[in-house]
Amino acid sequence: MGTIYTIGKEGSEENEFDRFRLDTANIQYLSDMNDILLTIKYMGETEGYYCATLRYEAGKYIYAFPPRDEIGSLRLYCIVYEPGIIILFSGGAKTAATWQEDSNLRPVVEELIEIERRIESALHLGRIVLDQNQRGFTDPNTKRKHLLKDISF
Repeated sequence: MGTIYTIGKEGSEENEFDRFRLDTANIQYLSDMNDILLTIKYMGETEGYYCATLRYEAGKYIYAFPPRDEIGSLRLYCIVYEPGIIILFSGGAKTAATWQEDSNLRPVVEELIEIERRIESALHLGRIVLDQNQRGFTDPNTKRKHLLKDISF
């Protein structure tokens, strides 16, 4: 069981994960997208979001779908706080051996590295708390689930 967060940019109608789904919604990527969505659903309903299943990409907690043992041309990048929290971001079609060499994926991962840095800073400063019991981020004052919306993305 797990909690899924997404990142929405100020002034945008949809979050980055929804934009990723819309941007890759064509027949060429249909199978890859279905595999990614089924994996997210399965992990959330069963064992949780464990890093060992996913592809490590950057930073401390940045991983990618599809899982390490699967092949696909799409990459969905996320931040994983084991076992119960995943922050889905964005991605795209893989066109190079690594994200660093890929002109489409490099900006996505670099932006996610900055988002991870801001989350880690908020955690360090006590503005939010990582609560594995509630499987989410909580407000340190109210102990209620936090939506991360105050971290200025």
